[in-house]
Amino acid sequence: MPTPLISIIVPCYNYGGYIAETLDSIRSQSFDHWECIIVDDGSTDNSKEVVANFVKEDARFIYIYQENKGLPGARNTGIKNAKGKFIQFLDSDDLLEKDKLKIQTDYLEKNEELDLVYSDLMYFNDGHLDKLLYSMDWLNAPWTLKKSGNGKKLLKYFIISTPILVPMPILKTSSVRSINGFVENLRSCEDWDFWFRCANENFKFQYLNLPKTRSLVRIHASSMTKNRSTMINSMIEVRGRFRTMLNDKKLIALNDKFLINNQIELAILKKQFENTADAKIFLKNENKKHKSLRIRLFTFTLSSASVKLNYTLLNIIKSMMKKYYYLVA
Repeated sequence: MPTPLISIIVPCYNYGGYIAETLDSIRSQSFDHWECIIVDDGSTDNSKEVVANFVKEDARFIYIYQENKGLPGARNTGIKNAKGKFIQFLDSDDLLEKDKLKIQTDYLEKNEELDLVYSDLMYFNDGHLDKLLYSMDWLNAPWTLKKSGNGKKLLKYFIISTPILVPMPILKTSSVRSINGFVENLRSCEDWDFWFRCANENFKFQYLNLPKTRSLVRIHASSMTKNRSTMINSMIEVRGRFRTMLNDKKLIALNDKFLINNQIELAILKKQFENTADAKIFLKNENKKHKSLRIRLFTFTLSSASVKLNYTLLNIIKSMMKKYYYLVA
């Protein structure tokens, strides 16, 4: 049986200071039958020059320049140009452990019914690769999905949050194309929307907990993050998309509960930082309407007129709730 080709898709926007280390981690893989498609999404720094050195030395690196379309648009360009049987997504500041491609590809080849295989993810602060972290918050606790099975059975986890991040799996190229890649008009959370659709289309997931197969995500000042209000707006938009795709009443209700939480948090942010009247009215109405412990916890702690918003406390409560829902879902 011929060795399958893996297409590694690396979108890049002004990450000339990081992408060399990312491409080195690809070149150091124990599996060598790959192509790496670097999609330069309109960079204005030295990204092109850095990538040019790799392209010159190794024909497996392929450079594509395009006018800025955003992260989902860059990934879709990579998907369109991929020649491999499998796809590995990797952002231009992150790394892969050396056996990830080999072990996950071997498993997919031996289990053709699967759509994707994924392993664990760790974080590291820029310049401190020797100190790996489970999460970006102070809890430093494992939080990613560690389950296998048909996507429909896992769908509730993808409603709660994003339990798989982009670099964790290797996927069949045919499966990625069957759902038309990423939605380009989403301002953020496009990866969450992508994984939800994978699950909703009943993709077959396989979790492998094996050494040297982890994705390593860099934490640094210029990481692609959004301000919280923008992020919450996108989460509300994505949950609206979920609602149009869901048929199960229990899953719709679960999505709606988290949608309310997102709306409450957005209103709290507006009330605290913009002092808008509509936010105050929304919070007052929500406090009257919802009697569950979960809603009361949010509204009592975060929207009482006599208590100033403590954003650190908000994050602690959210982390506790996320952990609780994973345990009981």
